[in-house]
Amino acid sequence: MKKILLLFEDYNELSTTEVYLKKVGFDVVGVGNEAKLADQLLSFNPDIVVSGGLTQLVSSLSVGTKLKENTRFTGKSVIILPSGYKLMPADLIKIKMDATLEAPVEPTKLLQILAKFSGLDGDLICEKFKKATLADPDLQRRLKEALKNSSKKGPSADANRSLEAKTAMPPKPEIKTKPFLDPARAARYEKFLKSNQSAAPADFTKSNFNRQEIKERQEAMKKDWDKAELERLDQLKQHFAKALFKKS
Repeated sequence: MKKILLLFEDYNELSTTEVYLKKVGFDVVGVGNEAKLADQLLSFNPDIVVSGGLTQLVSSLSVGTKLKENTRFTGKSVIILPSGYKLMPADLIKIKMDATLEAPVEPTKLLQILAKFSGLDGDLICEKFKKATLADPDLQRRLKEALKNSSKKGPSADANRSLEAKTAMPPKPEIKTKPFLDPARAARYEKFLKSNQSAAPADFTKSNFNRQEIKERQEAMKKDWDKAELERLDQLKQHFAKALFKKS
């Protein structure tokens, strides 16, 4: 099954979504702070990122922007926005958004999208979800509470603000530098150039190094090397590289 990374501002919604996605077989990691996005893209390497929120901890628009700028991420992005949110045309070219949902999110709608991106039968996944819910009273309670809490929340005061205004960075302070105007140093440099005009040109084909001496010194240095430790470090580097680029 595909790897799903969840980034939600609301902890109850995050934990509930993580539970029912795992119930139907997805490999899921949930985080409540988009500052961890870059680390999760490297360590977890998700196939799909689902983000919901418009706060400083998690902004689905900001997450979409970061995914757009991350050239190594080739997966899908699902953006969850408040009901009635008006996405500005200028925002569309700045964010990665393969699908969008309105909050509060109906689990079956999210499952249908994830199934489509995963090449799975959406109806089969939804049926599996219904059976898992009926068999788990705690999950039923979680879903009701998540829906109730989401219904109480309306769009934030700045919900219709442009992404450009949200993500705009403060202007960088102008750094003023003084030009180099040191007459004494310039005169010394002029004198140096004149004194070297008559010197023979450097022959870069010759070397002052004794190759045999350098080789002997290198061999002497190798005597103190721990070969077992070097082999262990080399194996660790290989394992790290494989894990970094592994795609399940």
